[in-house]
Amino acid sequence: MKVTTRAARELVVPTLELSNSNVKVKIGATEKRDAPSTIYVQVSFWAKPQDEHLELSNEKLHKLLEQNITEAFNDKVKKELDYHFYFTRPKDNIFIKNVPDNLNYNKKRNYISLELYLHTLNTDPGVTEDFYPLNSKKDRRLYEAALYVANQFISHDFFQGNMDFQIFKTSKK
Repeated sequence: MKVTTRAARELVVPTLELSNSNVKVKIGATEKRDAPSTIYVQVSFWAKPQDEHLELSNEKLHKLLEQNITEAFNDKVKKELDYHFYFTRPKDNIFIKNVPDNLNYNKKRNYISLELYLHTLNTDPGVTEDFYPLNSKKDRRLYEAALYVANQFISHDFFQGNMDFQIFKTSKK
């Protein structure tokens, strides 16, 4: 099969496909959407410290948030990716956390974006003669595998607002 280099593709995951309605999820490929070597899963949300943490310093809030996100990742995603069929290079995956400098500015919600870049089996020449598209009418396996990983991640207590931060889909009530 010949792979054409087509423009990037970003898919906004419908809320109905998510295990948590407090977050937004996008799945995309920056290049070669017919056979991407890397795809990304972006989870975005608004967070506010739980009431008992409102008086903590910014440094302590950052540490607390880092611990919560790391726990969610390690509990729900890390082990899943170690032996995943579609995401074959777990040590090369990249996890990026975009967090504002001041987490408790005016006691408002803060926008947070987490991005997970996953290397697909399309990076392994000779493993298969087939190429896997991110999402096509005939083949949704790579998208569904990424959606499964995203749903595992966002099902963690942190994203449910059951830990040190309240989690919201929007900036306003």
